[in-house]
Amino acid sequence: MHVVELAKELGISYERLIDWMVEAGFECGDPEEDLAPDLESKVRKAFSSIQRGKSRKEGDDTRTMDDILSESVDGGFELTDFDLPDSLEELEALEKAMTRVPARRKRKSDPKRTPTRAVLDHYGIRGKAVLKKLRKLLSEPMIRLLHQQDLSEEQHAELTEEIELRAVFYCDHPFCTGILADRNSPESLIPVRNAALCRLCGGSTIRRSLQELAESCRKSGISRILVVGGSPASHKEIREMGPPDVTFRLVAGDVERNRQRVTADLRWSQLAVIWGGTILGHSVSAGYTGRSVQGSPFIVRLNRRSVEALCSEVVSHLERIRKS
Repeated sequence: MHVVELAKELGISYERLIDWMVEAGFECGDPEEDLAPDLESKVRKAFSSIQRGKSRKEGDDTRTMDDILSESVDGGFELTDFDLPDSLEELEALEKAMTRVPARRKRKSDPKRTPTRAVLDHYGIRGKAVLKKLRKLLSEPMIRLLHQQDLSEEQHAELTEEIELRAVFYCDHPFCTGILADRNSPESLIPVRNAALCRLCGGSTIRRSLQELAESCRKSGISRILVVGGSPASHKEIREMGPPDVTFRLVAGDVERNRQRVTADLRWSQLAVIWGGTILGHSVSAGYTGRSVQGSPFIVRLNRRSVEALCSEVVSHLERIRKS
């Protein structure tokens, strides 16, 4: 039997059968010439094996012949190694599956829903008193959502957005508690155990330290700070977590600046930090400490590496100046 006849018997075009045989590693010559008996047998066995191994395993009888052929090659099957019975019953079942092209069934997945209780648990909202306080902050549509058992994705997004907009969560750190209490109405304040939800520090000691520095600067009338030295990682933390009411000018400690640039930096700043113990060359620091500029800023010398240490030293320095 040649390829054209075999393809017709199997219910596919001979061009598709030839492509499949080539992809599967079978030798295929002129489609009008008879196939060798052993090759024809291997092709039939491969087709039967594919059908048995894929359709019966997955229970899916909706795939077309092209699906079966593509899976047999793309799925990595060793088609010439199958050694299954080549019975007439199996061949007839395969032919029926190849010639039947039923409509594909589209399964509609249920929309993802979130239990309302899970939303409240995320914010640590428990107890009638706290829940009552939250209801007073939310709009009427959002209050109705709180009474639902679960929420759609859209409802979940709307509810969490409004909760985070209107409620002011604060951790148990005294600084965060005090600052947020001063800046917000008592009705909006809700305590949380998870410090990551805190409106001020977000659970980060670096962010909290920078906020403390900013508060001390506000009391001293300072908004521009020059930092000479420090690692690239520390500079990045200051840029990303520094409060908006304080501007930092960060100078790399391994690159010397000319006299005009140093003078401009000192005139711009209201407070300068020489960050020793970090990446800071002597020639770089000396350019700032050894230059007298009219209206020179306060200069803080620091020999500890962390951003928290820098903030703590500046805060202590400013407190001493205010008391003097």
